[in-house]
Amino acid sequence: MGMPEKEARCPHCGAATRRVHSRSKAWRRVFHGTVVGRKVFLRIRPRPFYCGSCKKAFTETFPGIEKWSRRTIQGEQEILSHLVGTSLHQAAKRNGVGDGVVRRVLKRRVMGEVPMEVALEGLSEVVLGIDEHSFRGQKMMITVTSLAPVPPQDLLRHRQPPLPGNR
Repeated sequence: MGMPEKEARCPHCGAATRRVHSRSKAWRRVFHGTVVGRKVFLRIRPRPFYCGSCKKAFTETFPGIEKWSRRTIQGEQEILSHLVGTSLHQAAKRNGVGDGVVRRVLKRRVMGEVPMEVALEGLSEVVLGIDEHSFRGQKMMITVTSLAPVPPQDLLRHRQPPLPGNR
């Protein structure tokens, strides 16, 4: 990893400071991914700094690790890559985490990706389908989907296009 940076920028006022407020004794373990089937964790010890300009204390940040996160961005992307073609539960099991972890990572990565205005652009009306699911009587899940008519993506040669009322 190398030596730590000598100074940090205050998130409140933007001033550079070298004054370490106190030295934290706690190390954090952050999941970074897997290599040859083994989990890789980063051990970090963020230092609290004190800004002389605005008189506020703050903790240094690390690139690729969001505040309070137990996983790097790369680690979260690896967890999401296991969702392709499988269920949320199977992806969680494969990563050795709980279903809630995968759900939160997915929610954090999907939120804000496509603004609602862009998703609804060009539609004269919006028809939504709402479905509730409960798996083995636990934790109700609500699925909201758009029921707008979508033209077929591809037609096979031996098939005829569907009639307008029979979709």
